[in-house]
Amino acid sequence: MQLIAFGKSQCMLALFLAVFLGARAQTGITLQEKNASLKKVFNDISRKTGLSFMYDDALIRDMGTVSIDVRNASLEEVMRRALEGKGLQYSVQGNSVVINREVRLPYEGTGHIDIRGKVADENGVPLAGATISIPGTDFTLATLSGGDFSMGGVPDKGVIVFSCVGYQTQVIKYDNRTVFNITMRKHVAELAGVSVEVDNGYQMIPLERTTGSFDIIDNKLFNRSVSPNLLDHISDIASGVLFDNRTSGSILTYAYGPGLSQNFTIRGISTLNAITNPLVVVDGFPYNSSLPYSQDINNLNPNDIESITVLKDAAAASIWGARAGNGVVIITTKNGKYNQKPEISFNTSVTFTGKPRLFTQRLISSPDYITVEDSLFQQGNYTNFLNPATANGRPVTGVVQLLGEAAAGTISQADADAQIAALSHEDIRNDALKYFYHTGTQQQYNLSVRGGSSFDKYYIAAGYDNVNAVDFSFLKRFTLTATNTFKPWQNLEVALPVTFSDDQAGSNVGSFSEGNYAPYTRLVDAQGQPQNVTWSGGYNQAFIQTALSDGLYDMNYNPIQQFHASQYNHTNTTLIRVSPSLKYSFLNGFSLEARYQYSRTVTNNTVYQSDSVFSVKDMINNYTQISPTGQLTYPINQGGILNYNDQNQEDNNMRFSLSYNHTLGKDHRLDAIGGYERNETRITGNQYGYYGYNPNTGTAQNVVDYVTYFPLTNYKIEGLPYNITSTIYPLQTSLTQEFIAFISGFANASYTYKGRYVLTGSARMDQANLFGVTANDKRKLLWSGGVAWKMDRESFYKIRWMPHLTLRATYGYQGNIYLGSAVNNTSASTLTTISYYPGTTNSSGLPYAVLNNIANPDLTWERVGQANVAVDFGIRKELLTGTLEFYKKNATGLVANYSVDPTVGVTQRTGNVGNMTGRGMDLTLTSKNINTRVFRWTTRLLVSLDKDKLTKYNQNTPAIQVLEEQSSSAPPSSPTPITGNAVYGIYSLRWAGLDAGGNPQGYDSTGKVSEDYNQMTNYARTKDLVYAGSAIPTSYGSFMNDFTWKGFTLSVNISYKMGYYFHAQSINYGQLFGYNMVGVYDGSSDFAKRWQHPGDEKKTNVPSMPTLANSSYLRDIFYEYSSTLVQKGDNIRLKDVSLSYDFSDWARKHTPLSHLELYGYYLGNTLLWKANKMGIDPDYTTMRPAKNYTLGARVSFK
Repeated sequence: MQLIAFGKSQCMLALFLAVFLGARAQTGITLQEKNASLKKVFNDISRKTGLSFMYDDALIRDMGTVSIDVRNASLEEVMRRALEGKGLQYSVQGNSVVINREVRLPYEGTGHIDIRGKVADENGVPLAGATISIPGTDFTLATLSGGDFSMGGVPDKGVIVFSCVGYQTQVIKYDNRTVFNITMRKHVAELAGVSVEVDNGYQMIPLERTTGSFDIIDNKLFNRSVSPNLLDHISDIASGVLFDNRTSGSILTYAYGPGLSQNFTIRGISTLNAITNPLVVVDGFPYNSSLPYSQDINNLNPNDIESITVLKDAAAASIWGARAGNGVVIITTKNGKYNQKPEISFNTSVTFTGKPRLFTQRLISSPDYITVEDSLFQQGNYTNFLNPATANGRPVTGVVQLLGEAAAGTISQADADAQIAALSHEDIRNDALKYFYHTGTQQQYNLSVRGGSSFDKYYIAAGYDNVNAVDFSFLKRFTLTATNTFKPWQNLEVALPVTFSDDQAGSNVGSFSEGNYAPYTRLVDAQGQPQNVTWSGGYNQAFIQTALSDGLYDMNYNPIQQFHASQYNHTNTTLIRVSPSLKYSFLNGFSLEARYQYSRTVTNNTVYQSDSVFSVKDMINNYTQISPTGQLTYPINQGGILNYNDQNQEDNNMRFSLSYNHTLGKDHRLDAIGGYERNETRITGNQYGYYGYNPNTGTAQNVVDYVTYFPLTNYKIEGLPYNITSTIYPLQTSLTQEFIAFISGFANASYTYKGRYVLTGSARMDQANLFGVTANDKRKLLWSGGVAWKMDRESFYKIRWMPHLTLRATYGYQGNIYLGSAVNNTSASTLTTISYYPGTTNSSGLPYAVLNNIANPDLTWERVGQANVAVDFGIRKELLTGTLEFYKKNATGLVANYSVDPTVGVTQRTGNVGNMTGRGMDLTLTSKNINTRVFRWTTRLLVSLDKDKLTKYNQNTPAIQVLEEQSSSAPPSSPTPITGNAVYGIYSLRWAGLDAGGNPQGYDSTGKVSEDYNQMTNYARTKDLVYAGSAIPTSYGSFMNDFTWKGFTLSVNISYKMGYYFHAQSINYGQLFGYNMVGVYDGSSDFAKRWQHPGDEKKTNVPSMPTLANSSYLRDIFYEYSSTLVQKGDNIRLKDVSLSYDFSDWARKHTPLSHLELYGYYLGNTLLWKANKMGIDPDYTTMRPAKNYTLGARVSFK
């Protein structure tokens, strides 16, 4: 069975369509069937007329077979013969033929009465156009726009029938009843010929007339998750779409601070250095949210989104041309509906985010930290730091101070041991959670109204989001959307959508990092008051007192006071978008459309730090000049530092298109569109700043000497025997202007023959101001073609248990643009580019220029060819439906840097130097496990496979450079271009275990076990590296189960990622030993697993702690790059859980509401299983994510 959910005004629309569609059906039907099922006959009629058949599968299951032979017959004649003797009846309602059990009741009345009433759906929304009839009479009418009806002179007794497309027919026996208020329930029916429409950004196309690869996220699935971040709503619910949470734009962006971008891909990557994110299109125009553009997709309110369509292959996406190489995400916002009563809806929710899970960080413990300090103390590492005369101003930790005092006899060893033992039980993370974090909240409010008349439809919505993140950063977003579409006359439609959003995001410039302190540090004293502490970037008391005596700022460091010091980072982003359009339909199937969109995004960023902030005080102190008489002069005035960074992006998009959509004769259907498009973006920026800013008076330092090299005072206080000088960092005015333009011509067509053979094609010519000197390099033609065969509509198709089967195949080209070539990366220009600098930035005072690159007139577009084959299938009664797709991509002309002879003036040049391939599979399965009136259980399984390989790269990459790009647990910071392997691969040095002394061992170039770390690292050959596999998951998907019982709906989504690797962080003794303080960093917890005794080499791979004399940077680096730290990233996690309860039945009876739903949502990303044995969450390698809990309500008013 399939639940068909129609709009609230569908019944009225059906009546208007009936005249045209009914007439079309009368042109003559030729049909010949022998002993065929009713379902087969209905499918045949559907293909020949375009009408959709709706019926209860159980109603026709045992009706036997039908034999029929007609030529050029009317629909009435064909239906009469098909249903003859079956006890069934039909009615044409709009584009649908509804089959019901025949009602044959005699007229029972003796008098006449007048009746009236109202017809509404289960949510209380009026149904316009519902059909009301009295069998045995000629009384038939349709409800008005408000669902009302009245009928006079009807029999006083009899039967009245209420029907509407998409709803169960109701037959009511009456006796002198005059008022009927009817609630229609959604119809559970088998659907023949109804097709879902997909949005490719240019036109709505019935899915049955497409050949490409689409993934449609409807409104219900989109709103399953709760987040102010739009892209969070599509994570792990679309096949072929992978979100990478290991980057700064994590899925919990708003848990740790707003304003970060998402990193996601469609069917893997298709480029080396160009943008990897898909193109995002909102209501038909590109939403320029990837660098260098400044629009933020999260400025859009998720409550305004109607649906999202993901375009994955060339046939689906190639119409977007040179920017579609990474796939396309089509976002369709909500609109009103014609002939719909105003519908007022309100949605609100509050989300609670737990404090960060600091104790999941892999940091060295306090006891181990003290062990390292004691060892280094015994080796004399802190002797100079304990002596103010030789400490150079550097402080020591509390434990080192105690060790020094005990060694000097200032305190007894017993007292020192007791105090140290007490410190070993402290953990700074306890104080951090108390003083630097709180439970975060996200509040969302959205109010909307939508409706329409016969000539007008509208949608108006206002939304407000208030996010207070766990680290005290915030986001306040207000959005306003107004869309009005009207028909001045029958064939002309005019639309005027307007969108406005205002985002205010802010954070405390100061931050807290556990790595700057000894882990046993207490941030408050015994009375709970904030106290000064020792930290790695601070000074000792001798330095601090000297600075104070000289009249400089107090450089004591109090973390809690610093966190609350007067400082802020505020960003205000305002977006306005206006998108007027005209659409005129003429002749028979033609329509001409003109669309224009203007959008402006203004971003104002202000960063202020007062002179109570440690870094500001330190800078002012450093440049303050002290005369021999103690007189102070200030090259940087006392006061705060204020920086502004303003950016304005203006987008102008226009499109003219001509489309044709028509059925030609009985067997041919053509849907085509062609047109011209122009997109321009102008980005201007203004950056400036002030020293010595006083917020009370609004004054700042007018003149700053950026040329003179000033002696740095801090170094004098530290006691260095020589002067160190420096110029002042310039806070200069910087003006930028960038212009990007595209001119395009496009065409897309779909031809359908006999309703079962589909042929599609598209072409697009793009021209841009990004590439070559010659015209041929400034434009690129991209095209695609596809075929589809609906096998289930063939006369020979007899597989009753699989009534739906379609085969599809496509091939074509998409493009990729290296946008850095015109804006933020001048090395990728087709012309020689030079940067000019004013004289204020150098000691000569003269302006100067720097050569950025030499001309590269052959630079051109990247091109991605993709082949896709697919099968769509459905088991009887829709018990199991699915799509299986296989694809192969071939990307050529990939842009990257390569080395050139430095005598030409530069060391690198950017050009088309590489090729790569990709192949994979997408599987989507939906099953109806249990489907009863009371309880339903459905399952949705997504499985995606994707593997890429670099096939050509005109540059040799040294092995050490490959290793340096992946020295952290995050994905490699740039591609690892070794041909034959994954573009982002994980490489390492071959590991040979620890020797009997705990030293790491590897293999030299001859294959022998070695401890020559210099040879094994600096002189490693690329061919000797151990290739583990891809750094990006090659298999991923989700397993979602939905359970519905009465008013409850429970949805559980489990996601997985497989087939990838990462470098785990571990001990690095050079970093651990530090300078004046032991280092604390990710992976330092492995110190507890180090080799300590002979024989430990058999149970651990963590090297022994060397002495200071034997400490070796190369020893650490070899271990860091070794294959023993390469781990599998495979994992399974509980992504989220949603639970809702629908109170609508109760609400309609007792409140002014037509719909009331309460819901809860849990976003945990809880790790259920992982392949690695090191206890590391491969998606959140440094710290596991906090939990999110949401409560909310959705209501609609009558």
